[in-house]
Amino acid sequence: MAKEGPFPLLSPFSGAALRRLRLKLRKAAPTAGLGAHLHRRMGQSLEFREYRDYNFGEDIRKVDWSASARQGQKWDFVSKSFEAEERRTLIILLDCRLAMRLPEKVPKLGVAVWIAQTLITAALEEQDRVVVMPVFSGATPARPIRIDGAKSLAAMTAFVAEVLNRPVIQDDWNRVPPAGLSPLRTFLKPSAAVVMITDALFDDPNSEFASFARLAQKNFRTFHIVEIDSWPYEQALLQAKPFRLQSIGEAVFGDQLCEADDAYLKEATDQLHARRRDIRARVSGPGLVWPKEGMRYPVDPVFDRAAAQNWFRNALPQAPFFASLLSRAG
Repeated sequence: MAKEGPFPLLSPFSGAALRRLRLKLRKAAPTAGLGAHLHRRMGQSLEFREYRDYNFGEDIRKVDWSASARQGQKWDFVSKSFEAEERRTLIILLDCRLAMRLPEKVPKLGVAVWIAQTLITAALEEQDRVVVMPVFSGATPARPIRIDGAKSLAAMTAFVAEVLNRPVIQDDWNRVPPAGLSPLRTFLKPSAAVVMITDALFDDPNSEFASFARLAQKNFRTFHIVEIDSWPYEQALLQAKPFRLQSIGEAVFGDQLCEADDAYLKEATDQLHARRRDIRARVSGPGLVWPKEGMRYPVDPVFDRAAAQNWFRNALPQAPFFASLLSRAG
């Protein structure tokens, strides 16, 4: 069988379908999650700052008539001043660990890019600032990618394509790359929201990621975890036929055939749940938004990239995080 080409990184969810769905969500979805600041249009100033003397010629709607009446003088008007509002900054963290390149037919990193493109499209239509940061991408941390149009979006996609096609050596599986989040601190403005797209199974031995996640939740900001769960599909693969374990680092398993019985799968499932519970506890704070169920692959051993595109178009609108994120962008 001929080897398949590169995984298609263009989102199967079209812009027209996204606009139709967002219009529906605006009418029906509750307003929670990313926060009320997403409802503000550019140029509005909704946060009260202080009272001051009214200057003739200013917008008369700024006058506080009750406060003016307490001044005692007929023409002593008092007006309200407001904090100037910033454009929202959407920060998307893309988990680029080696494990995100698996499963081979439908890599989680590829699905992560599809999700990111959907969020970026919605944000740019609202004239938000968008920053994409590849995290856990290697020994040398990546730089933030500012997305302001087709050219920068193509740069993000090219970076991910390079990651997916990067040669792997055995020692790579033993390395724990740094999160590389320090350059993002300057983007944590009051109107920022952070979305991490991941399988939520990463190592964080120095608590670099956890520290950033807690920082991102200060000042009423929100930190979203969009979880991609490929384990249902991987379980189906393991149950379909005997398999060989690939050598990873110093662990060499030889050519012995293995079978995944119920006890083996249960132990693996329990370990995955335990890892996610640990990460949730580490990053937990007042602004954490992490739905109980992630974007789950189907239980199908013949799941491939063609099936994945159809699955994504149908599964994305049903994912617990989707309405929570997209309904706030308008």
